[in-house]
Amino acid sequence: MAFSFSSIRVLLGNEALMRERLVEHFPGLGYKQASMLLRDLGLAENLAIIDTHVVKFSGIFIEMPMYKGTSQSYLKCEAALQQFASAYGISVASLDRAIWASMAAIHRGS
Repeated sequence: MAFSFSSIRVLLGNEALMRERLVEHFPGLGYKQASMLLRDLGLAENLAIIDTHVVKFSGIFIEMPMYKGTSQSYLKCEAALQQFASAYGISVASLDRAIWASMAAIHRGS
């Protein structure tokens, strides 16, 4: 499918597919940045933004595969976060905000 803004409308409701299309059609845009873009536009609530805060948090509180910087690894880590968020009845976006705040507080305290 060629990229167009009208094709985005067709993808609404499928966050993972929207992200895949962005990554495919915008060289240099990876899963993390595409997830951030979709979340900031209000189009995604359950895509993870795997960054250092999430990786450190997961080492303490969540059983998550080690993030190795690859697309496959990103998706495995995201699935673990989605499962964790689902178990508590919250979105991944809400979990991410809580992780960021928690890790920032821990960092300030050390």
